[in-house]
Amino acid sequence: MLVEEQAALRRVAVTVATESTAERVFDVVTEEVARLLGADAANLVSFGPRAGQGVVVGKWSEPGVEIPGNGTVIVIARGSAIDRVARTGAPARLATDDPGVPPELHERLVALGVTSLVAAPVVVAGEIWGALIVSVTRDLQLAPNTEERLGQFAGLVAVAIANAQAREELAALADEQAALSRVAVAVATEEQPEGLFTVVSEEIGRLFDADAGAIVRYVEDLDAAVIVGAWQRVGKIDQPLGVRLPFEGGAIARVAQTGRTARIDLDAEPAAVRARMLAAKVSSGVAAPIVVSGRLWGATSLSNGGGGSFPAGIEERLEKFTGLVAVALANAEAREELTASRARIVQAGDAERRRLERNLHDGAQQRLVTLALHLRIAESRLADDTAAAAELIAEACEELALALEELRELARGIHPAILTDHGLTPAVEALSARAPLPVEVNGLPSARLAEPIEAAAFYVVSESLTNIAKYASASLARVDLARDDGVLVVEVSDDGIGGADADKGSGLRGLSDRVEALGGRFRVSSEQGRGTTVRAELPLRPA
Repeated sequence: MLVEEQAALRRVAVTVATESTAERVFDVVTEEVARLLGADAANLVSFGPRAGQGVVVGKWSEPGVEIPGNGTVIVIARGSAIDRVARTGAPARLATDDPGVPPELHERLVALGVTSLVAAPVVVAGEIWGALIVSVTRDLQLAPNTEERLGQFAGLVAVAIANAQAREELAALADEQAALSRVAVAVATEEQPEGLFTVVSEEIGRLFDADAGAIVRYVEDLDAAVIVGAWQRVGKIDQPLGVRLPFEGGAIARVAQTGRTARIDLDAEPAAVRARMLAAKVSSGVAAPIVVSGRLWGATSLSNGGGGSFPAGIEERLEKFTGLVAVALANAEAREELTASRARIVQAGDAERRRLERNLHDGAQQRLVTLALHLRIAESRLADDTAAAAELIAEACEELALALEELRELARGIHPAILTDHGLTPAVEALSARAPLPVEVNGLPSARLAEPIEAAAFYVVSESLTNIAKYASASLARVDLARDDGVLVVEVSDDGIGGADADKGSGLRGLSDRVEALGGRFRVSSEQGRGTTVRAELPLRPA
């Protein structure tokens, strides 16, 4: 008997080591253990899918002995041997004529012809996965040491299941990495994210064995979303791209409300949500947020129809793909902002050149032309009318002085002389003194700063005070400068009507470009009726 047992264990062990699927091991082990222990039948049952249920995954029986087939979902009766294994994690024995057997269980065992059975737990990764059961019919009885011997085979089953799970996890990881790699390549090669949305929808749908996958973008009021990419396993896509859809309490709506990954399952939702899920033929859904530059842009979404719930842990795996989508969107936005910034720089340069040309033509150039005429006339009169020539030369000197003054003013408009010669503090004080309304100035630096920083800070104050005077209807303005951990913070605020928009005004947009070009940050806060605050944060560098 010992030799036979070792031989049977060896055959099962070889099967565990060589078979790539656990199902083949289940069939081998049930037959081996039943023949070795003299049983009429053997079953392998995995616990689930719900509490109090099990699924037959392996079976063997003598001819004429009827037992449930593989895939059969069974109800685990209270007080049965399988129930005791599930609750205690220890082997259990049960005979039909035991006095404690519940009546319903007794009737079921009698109907199957079972007189005695033993069940042993199958423990995988510290959790009770299921039970291995042997049973006899007629007047037969299982040997007293059946529990211990059955436990050895249950241990080999556990090894087979652990091996199969490890292989499945490895294959799933390889599939996931391959999908992430394909998406990453698409992110790197697609200049416009619209071409990426459908690719990602299909990748996540196929990887997670979903019936459908989609990418949605939230509208501004966050009560609906627009589908921007979609994939469906069977048939045509239910909703065309670009259609605005209301949330109706699904996973996408929960992501919009919380900013976190969410899932819905038919058997875990309240009645109102279940009704909508049934109407949409959805049994399970998962959505993960797409966050771009700190704001919630949209979500990736997966849904199943009759395929049951998604496995645990899918939320974290889905977030890896949303991160790549966010990178693509951020790249696209950066390209758009760079293109727009370049266009603004070109436009600003053209406008400045036209201003310089106009000012030179209308001012200093005209005076220099007049000066040349006076000098020619003076030259012609110098020989015969010295007094008239002297008068013309005097007038020419006055014109020359005026031309020089206009050129100086023009130069100051390009870069104020006081800023170049004396620094930021006198330049800001001069701005505040010339402002048409009271300006309170605080925190002016006592030492010179790097020239680009001083210039940027000066133009932030200058443009802001100009806007306040033109548009704010304010009675008071305030300029605050402060050093904060290697950053110069410049704030210009007023008590005016508010409503300023940095995206609509070329002046504020130009300030933003200037500040961001130095690695800084520029923000405008301007609620209607609450005044405006312009804030620039400039990284300090050695002067």
